[in-house]
Amino acid sequence: MSIALGRYYVFGKPTGYGFLYRNGTLDLYWPHPYNYEHPPLAKILIGVSIFIFGDTLSGARLLGALMGVATVLLLFFIARRLFGCFYMGFLSAFLLAIETLHIGLSRVAMLDIYMLFFEMAGFASLLLLGDRFKISYPLSGLMFGAAIASKWLGAYGFLAAASYIFYDIMHSKRQSRRGRVFFASIGLLLAFSVYIASYIPYMIMDYSSNPSAGKLAEYPYLDLSKHDFRDFIDLQFWMLRFMWYWHQTGTQYGYLFMSPLSYVIPDNPGAPVLWMNAALFYSSVAIAVFSLLFNLRLRSNRREMIALAWYVPAVIPLIQKGFVWYLISGVPPMCLLATIAFQSLLNVRASNKSHRSGWERTCRILAFLLVTSIVAVSLYNLLSYGIIR
Repeated sequence: MSIALGRYYVFGKPTGYGFLYRNGTLDLYWPHPYNYEHPPLAKILIGVSIFIFGDTLSGARLLGALMGVATVLLLFFIARRLFGCFYMGFLSAFLLAIETLHIGLSRVAMLDIYMLFFEMAGFASLLLLGDRFKISYPLSGLMFGAAIASKWLGAYGFLAAASYIFYDIMHSKRQSRRGRVFFASIGLLLAFSVYIASYIPYMIMDYSSNPSAGKLAEYPYLDLSKHDFRDFIDLQFWMLRFMWYWHQTGTQYGYLFMSPLSYVIPDNPGAPVLWMNAALFYSSVAIAVFSLLFNLRLRSNRREMIALAWYVPAVIPLIQKGFVWYLISGVPPMCLLATIAFQSLLNVRASNKSHRSGWERTCRILAFLLVTSIVAVSLYNLLSYGIIR
């Protein structure tokens, strides 16, 4: 909870992320007054947050902040498993805790932090449960289904997880492969099931009698009446068309539709945005390129393989153009890549002390929480560059 202080600072204040919200110009080509272009799960959770914590800015944002805190903890456990070292796990989580985009998206009521939480929970399921594929594969399917049901951007994390599972199956013992394929299929089925289940309110709730509910003869699957499964399918195809059109159409916030790779140009209007995260973003790009091109140990280095498999799909949406906050899916693997480089430079080896007392483990976790919280809060104004206020 202490880490949440850094994300709770501006909850009750009007958001400074004005560019995160669409304005009236979108209505020129948006055929409906409702928010159907994204899946509903994260929006349902925001509604749950409002129901529990009150119909205020703080109430709408609190659950997202808790999700942001949880992602820091998840990355700590993921990195500790990958590196076999408490301090490398701490460093990865520390980088995520003070990363400005992660702080910003944790404190506004947007879909991305929910998507990131479920995505990281999916990776944690695969990595922390180790060889227990009968549990890890289905559980990761549930989590990635929830990530995609929060925002389609979670599909890139799903691709990374699918690559990892494929690698895991191909390098497993022959006698266990059939079982692994079966439980991977169960995970895939669960992912689809969670996504479809997230639309249950869309199918069963009927607000057509409300005078403010629009009637859309041309788009019956976009109104507030009851819908059937055919409407659900029509909606998915409409979402595809909408996303395609949306990403081919600019807004007055031109830099949001430019690749962050172009932000290095000083006169680029988007440059000040990315310079807030310059060290992590550009260093991770360099580390990833170096690892892909020159690291001959890639096949045997599990840490680098996982970090790259997570990182590469996450930055795919940014190659052409995309919102700045699309980068959020790539931030955790960026932290892992930076930690890999740091460990390589210092030649820090995994600790051989496998037997520690419960008290020592508790003290380490408390120290991690305390230090991360202090840095996240005390350096907030410096790191945020005055944007997130």
